[in-house]
Amino acid sequence: MHIYFYLPCPLCQIRDTHRNTMTNLCLRKISALTLLLIYPDGAWSFSTPAPSSPPPPPSWLVDAAVGWASIKGLQMVAPSSSRAQSHPIQYTHLPVSLLPASFPAQAFEDVVAAAPIFNELVDRISRDKDYLGSALAEVSASDEFTGQLLRMYEEIYPSGVSAAAQPVALGLHRSDYMTDDSADWRDGNGEGVSRQAGKPRPQKRLLQVELNTIASSFGCLGAVTADLHRYLLDRFFLPSVALAPHDAPSPPSHDDLHAFLSAYLRDHEFPLHPSSPLPSTTSSPLVEATLRSMPPNPTLSRLPAALASAHAYYNQPRALVLFVVQPGERNLFDQRFLELALWEKHGLQVVRLSLEEVARRCRLAPGPTQALWLDGRHELAVVYFRAGYTPADFGSPLAWDARLLIEASAAVKCPTLGYQLAGTKKVQQLLCEPAGLSRFLSPAQCLAARQHFTSMYGLGAADLKDKEGGPARAVDAAIASPGGYVLKPQREGGGNNLYGEEMARALREWSSERLSGYVLMQRIQAPAKNAYLLREGEAVGGPAISELGIFGTFLGDTSSEKVIENQYAGYLVRTKLAHVNEGGVATGFAVVDSPMLVNE
Repeated sequence: MHIYFYLPCPLCQIRDTHRNTMTNLCLRKISALTLLLIYPDGAWSFSTPAPSSPPPPPSWLVDAAVGWASIKGLQMVAPSSSRAQSHPIQYTHLPVSLLPASFPAQAFEDVVAAAPIFNELVDRISRDKDYLGSALAEVSASDEFTGQLLRMYEEIYPSGVSAAAQPVALGLHRSDYMTDDSADWRDGNGEGVSRQAGKPRPQKRLLQVELNTIASSFGCLGAVTADLHRYLLDRFFLPSVALAPHDAPSPPSHDDLHAFLSAYLRDHEFPLHPSSPLPSTTSSPLVEATLRSMPPNPTLSRLPAALASAHAYYNQPRALVLFVVQPGERNLFDQRFLELALWEKHGLQVVRLSLEEVARRCRLAPGPTQALWLDGRHELAVVYFRAGYTPADFGSPLAWDARLLIEASAAVKCPTLGYQLAGTKKVQQLLCEPAGLSRFLSPAQCLAARQHFTSMYGLGAADLKDKEGGPARAVDAAIASPGGYVLKPQREGGGNNLYGEEMARALREWSSERLSGYVLMQRIQAPAKNAYLLREGEAVGGPAISELGIFGTFLGDTSSEKVIENQYAGYLVRTKLAHVNEGGVATGFAVVDSPMLVNE
């Protein structure tokens, strides 16, 4: 097991002079010892003060984390696995952090409280056919995938979703946030406001990166990761039980482990905020404070409970739940936790099919019911999509036939086409405009949601017509200072955004028709904190930034506008090294983490 830090190359000393961040820098893989020799005072630059380098973790602690992850199902399918019989599937531990990441406590509570508001917002947008048609008209002309989804939505619901074969819709949404640590802050419309001299800085806020309405993943494995962190702290850091494995070389004393944890926490902004009730002891106040600062995560119960509620509303006890999945899915265990919970806690059977398999094996029942049947023998009550969010999932006409078949059926969809379209980046950008929310939410709800917005700009011909308008000025600023912005297409799943010079080149050279399929977003200035990232048994230490996802569940009747269920459903934390732009775990950019809450 090796410990490395990824840092700016000490020989080149290249920096991004605009944001003073690690984006697009010359990087070298530096050992912890070399790091101390080159940077004895920790003198490297970030958008926030440089974290003090914590000591490397003991190798046996890393081994213990990997072993626990393997035993508890914190795993993924290994990248090289083949499903051919001669090549059995192999598994590897989920990429995870070794210790939790800090978030401001009040900001965390704010986004938890906002979850039902964003759930309701998605539902109301999904039912507004005129709004979606207008909002996505220009995007649909340049983005074939979004255009096909919109045309299908308009074909199935010519008179609106109130006439749907199944008026009940289920949403398992995840709104992703990052802590804003910029020198300026945002006003209620998401616009930047310069800090005035002599005035105190407001409390840190979590700003929305995106709102995911289809295939929101890692909810279950995120909860298991928090359990991993509690296990490591409980077993190895409390003095009454702090024993290294018997075969560990030079087992550290409790004082050594306490110093290791103290150095890590010192970088994560004391004081810790108590979030979880624990028995009070005096054995180790530091460890107990850390454990208490980790909020409970109800995803393992609330996500399957929402699927079960949709099944109950369908009112056919013997009907199945269909998971629509990607062939060769690597994030299998996150889905299996849901499947097991549906069986063990709710007595519901799950069947897994790809879109093409749905087209071949599923049919609508004859007559007016529009019930969806598998192989002519099994009725399907709920269809839960863990695929269908990327053009790669629609490699043949059969896949599109399957999406149309499901949407036209009486099965409860998670999500409906309307929910999926409501989660597009273009809709998110329009909602960030000053009056963007007022069509759907009350003034109080608008205020609560808007405080989490950052600045986003449309790039259509109408948006850029006024050369002095906000979008045109943002484009000029992004070309001049590429580190401050990101160019986003209408895509989910990670690995699709454009950054830096690649983004600036696109803004300079692409036609207005092509740009209209994208939105320009001001980057959130997240604080860099030291972290240990475990991937395939190797620990990588260094400055990192974290993203908090908040899950929400919504079950509603579109015909009557009745809200059946609307609640916060848990969290997900993903952490990546500070120099990495993208943040997907499945795409190899980040690891799953858990939060500890701190008071400002």
